[in-house]
Amino acid sequence: MSYAREPPTRHSRRGGATHFAASLLAICVTCNILTRSRSGQISLVATLGVYFLRRFRWRGAALAGLFAIPVLLLGGRSAESSTQERLECWAEALSLWREHPFFGIGARQFTSYHHLTAHNSMLLALADTGPIGLLLFTCVIYMAFKITLQVQSDFADRPDAAPVRAAAFATLAGLVGLVSSALFLSLAYHVALWIEVALVGAIQSIVWRHAPDWRPRWRWRDLGYVVVLDIVLIVAISLYLRFKGI
Repeated sequence: MSYAREPPTRHSRRGGATHFAASLLAICVTCNILTRSRSGQISLVATLGVYFLRRFRWRGAALAGLFAIPVLLLGGRSAESSTQERLECWAEALSLWREHPFFGIGARQFTSYHHLTAHNSMLLALADTGPIGLLLFTCVIYMAFKITLQVQSDFADRPDAAPVRAAAFATLAGLVGLVSSALFLSLAYHVALWIEVALVGAIQSIVWRHAPDWRPRWRWRDLGYVVVLDIVLIVAISLYLRFKGI
């Protein structure tokens, strides 16, 4: 009689992965509820929304919204004072940029001028390093998105590339969640952001091992998109602050 274990079937592997994902999701939801982090809630809902949209198309947005309701209700908190502080930080970031319009005040120097950080990664980059620093920062984020999308598009017809396409999509979902929270948190220097960017680099490295001639596409119009995005962001925040009387 043999006591050797039979190799796990595809069904059992898929069931184990599902249980692991469900457990991880439960942990994330619990952390969001206990910490009452609105930025964490936005990040979680945005990340899951990417999966829902891919799986259920337009109905996925509705499912993501339904999922967000209990998280927001159970993890909500009084936001009036926190929101006011955040708007004041945004206004301070723009003010510092106007005072130092070319090169900013210097990396990691924001709290030397204000008692709180900028609470917006793009405004923090603008205040600390000026428009050139903001452009480079957003170019990195833009290229990370572009690579994950291009990998899924360029290798859509190759069955052997299914694992790297899945990794690219998962990284894309993570980027969406991270950037969503970066609009309300100062993540410009945070290790979490740069780990996510490094994952994109790892995906590109994997692709190069099997397709050495593949290259991410970067054109002058991509630079134009980033410049327009930065301008729209700054103008929109400025107008919103003026609307709020700050």
